[in-house]
Amino acid sequence: MSEAEIEIHNPAYAGLPPEATLQRVSFPRLKRGARLRLGLLNNKKPNGTELLKLIEERLGRLFQLEARTYTKGDGAHGAPSEMIRELASFAEVAITATCD
Repeated sequence: MSEAEIEIHNPAYAGLPPEATLQRVSFPRLKRGARLRLGLLNNKKPNGTELLKLIEERLGRLFQLEARTYTKGDGAHGAPSEMIRELASFAEVAITATCD
């Protein structure tokens, strides 16, 4: 597999629904081999599945990873509230990706 550049953006600028709140919380640096529950949100954009698999694979080399992928209906709309609640109740870390 060839190396690829991955650009990471902080979604703090995103518009949130009125009932949502954005909280900044500190997250401790994990030691290699630590257990980690990872939620991956697939927005079904081209190459998003491949990018999320790459992220899962790479993080799996560093941590005892339990990962779940949540797939939205399409890339043009936000994830349903129920999906976000489920992801939040499972994951310690969540990653969503757009990879066109």
